[in-house]
Parts: sequence; C-alpha cells; structure tokens
Amino acid sequence: MTLEMILAANTAYEEAIIAAFNGSYDEAASHHDQSIDLAAAAKRRLRDVDAAYAMMLEDIAIERYPGNPLAPQLEPEELLGELADAVLIDANTALFGEIAESIKAQNLVETFKQERALFAKVGRRFDPYLEALRESRAQLEANARDPRVWVQVVDEGGVPIRSTYLVLLTAYLGAFQRFVYSTAISTDLYYETEGYGRLAHERTTVRR
Repeated sequence: MTLEMILAANTAYEEAIIAAFNGSYDEAASHHDQSIDLAAAAKRRLRDVDAAYAMMLEDIAIERYPGNPLAPQLEPEELLGELADAVLIDANTALFGEIAESIKAQNLVETFKQERALFAKVGRRFDPYLEALRESRAQLEANARDPRVWVQVVDEGGVPIRSTYLVLLTAYLGAFQRFVYSTAISTDLYYETEGYGRLAHERTTVRR
C-alpha cells in the first residue's frame, strides 16, 4: 500500500541517520538509497489509484449511473450513530458529517470525482519530499568521511526532510480518511437499497 511505503521510506531514512551517527557511511548510504526508492515507489503506486478512479468513472459514464436513489434521504447524524465504534473506530465526526452532507447534496458520482482530485493533489506532494531526499543524499555523500556531519545538518534542519514528509503524510492521511468515510457511506446506501440491511449489522443480514 502507498501508506506503508511512505512510512517505510521515513523508517529507512531514520535508519540512515542512526548508521551515520555510528560512523558507518556505507550502511547509511544503503538505508538512504532505500528511502528514496520507497518514496518513488509510493508515488508510482498512487498513479494506480488514479487509474482505478479513471476506470470507475468511465464505467459510470458508460452506464449512465445517476448515483444512489437513497442518497438524498441520508441522515448524517443517524448514520454516524450506527457506524461509530461498530464500523468506524474513533470517527472524526466533523469530517464524517461534511462528507455525508456532500453525498446527500450531490450524490456519489461527484464525490468520487472529488476523491480522485484529492489523491492527485497528494501525488504532487511527493515532489518536494523526493527533492529533499535527493538533496540529503548528496549531503551525505559530501560528508562520506565523517557522516556525523551530515547527521548534524539534518538535525539542524539544513535539509527540509521532516517538513516535506509531514506535508506528504498528512495530505495522504486526509485524503484516505475521506475515502474511508465515503466508502462506508456508499456501502451502507448500497446495502439498504438492495435490501441487505445496514453496514453496521452486516453479519446478521448476509443472505445465504
């Protein structure tokens, strides 16, 4: 998953710092290269997400899917009451309410388009992070004889690694949380429309 790769890239970078602090340039360089590779792979994986949205929206257009007929009747607070803790753990009530109101007002298709745009915006957040990683790698190589100097540069904020990483991470988490809530709402609407009950009671309503 993209998130796992983003987290792994940061872990590899921290391992590079530890190795450099211990005086091992080769080990630090290996971990640092891994951090760059993982971040680049995460960016490529996000393109797969965009491709999946593109295919879904193309199918929607071909089938002329208008959205779920029950969406205009959605009661956000009532639905959150059913899903909170049963399905959505520690739910962000304000964000859930915002997404539910949006689906109620404009149905699902526009919501899917907005989600795609959000993930595309996340993709653009990778570039500053990757640029900072490459700048950091050059700094490490320049201090190969004493990699502790590079550690000091990083610790003093000489390379914008942590700031660009946090921008990327929070942007991705924000988009992903919206996706999770949208998925929960659309699934609940689908179950109810098809007569399968409600998402929160999934196990008791599955037909055999």
